[in-house]
Amino acid sequence: MPGDYPEFDTAKPAAADTGPAPLSLSLSGVTVAVGSVEICSEVSLEVDAGQVVGIIGPNGSGKTTLLRSVYRVLRPRLGRVVVGEDDIWELRPSEAARRIAVVVQEPRSDFEFTVREVVAMGRSPHQSAFARESAEDRDRVDDALAHVSIAELAQRSFGTLSGGEKQRALIARALVQEARVLILDEPTNHLDIRYQLEVLDLIRGVGVTTLMSIHDVNLAAEYCDRVVLLHGGRIQAAGPVETVLLPEVLEPVFGVRVERVARAGGRPLYWFHSRAHSPIGPRSLIGHEGTSSCTGRAAPEHCRRDGVPRRTGIAIGWLSDEGESRGQTRFRDNWSCIGLRRSKVAEEWDSNYC
Repeated sequence: MPGDYPEFDTAKPAAADTGPAPLSLSLSGVTVAVGSVEICSEVSLEVDAGQVVGIIGPNGSGKTTLLRSVYRVLRPRLGRVVVGEDDIWELRPSEAARRIAVVVQEPRSDFEFTVREVVAMGRSPHQSAFARESAEDRDRVDDALAHVSIAELAQRSFGTLSGGEKQRALIARALVQEARVLILDEPTNHLDIRYQLEVLDLIRGVGVTTLMSIHDVNLAAEYCDRVVLLHGGRIQAAGPVETVLLPEVLEPVFGVRVERVARAGGRPLYWFHSRAHSPIGPRSLIGHEGTSSCTGRAAPEHCRRDGVPRRTGIAIGWLSDEGESRGQTRFRDNWSCIGLRRSKVAEEWDSNYC
């Protein structure tokens, strides 16, 4: 494996039992064009049943176009998209919808459907034409709304929801669809930090084979079993997170400097720096009560007041090329300047004084 990095735990929480058993998804030599312009070229990838695979890459790399070829919006010029043992493009639309559900990046919200009505649309592949909603359909919709924690929003207009609430509603629709594969295009787009984490926790807990595009490398590292790096419509790297999300792999594609920081008992964190500025660049360091704001470890004596740890908040600092830094941290009752340095030996953040 390139680089010398410690191994980290890749175990994920057990998924909830939400429906039919997941199926594998396979793309083989998929080439997709829009008009005369070829966007994706000879893309081959595998998503094992129950796995979560993330597609990362710069803007314009072909992520959305590739996903559209999977959920039957853009037919590949060449290659096959296979769910289980069936080519998705050779199935009838209703059969394809029972295998693949999609959550798009920018859902329409200019209609006056309620949240419950939007979720109930997921039952369409299981209903005959002009059929009325059955008791089973209603039960499945109620269960899905409860599963994604928006039952209280059932009678709200879908267009009035926040971004995170809309994503939850669309995931609930996918659940009642009982599809074996879930496709998501930037599910965390425009969401704040809390909703990003809640939506991805929900996706992990669905227990369905999942292929999603995602911009945030740290979220991809935390939530994906495998990662596909796409650039210029071609796969540059694919495999387990620990073999793809490496500085030497990411830097040529994104055109930035990448720092990979190991975490004990967890997946690593990534910091990104413009090549036009200092190779270290700005960063935020977060502490909590009883810790040094720069390290997250137990606060040393010089960070204590009368032997009691100070309540630290957020320290925002910056490093010069010489490794010197200045920043501020918000204590309970005053602002205090701190000095930061990075240990050349341990590569840990320490405070010079508080």
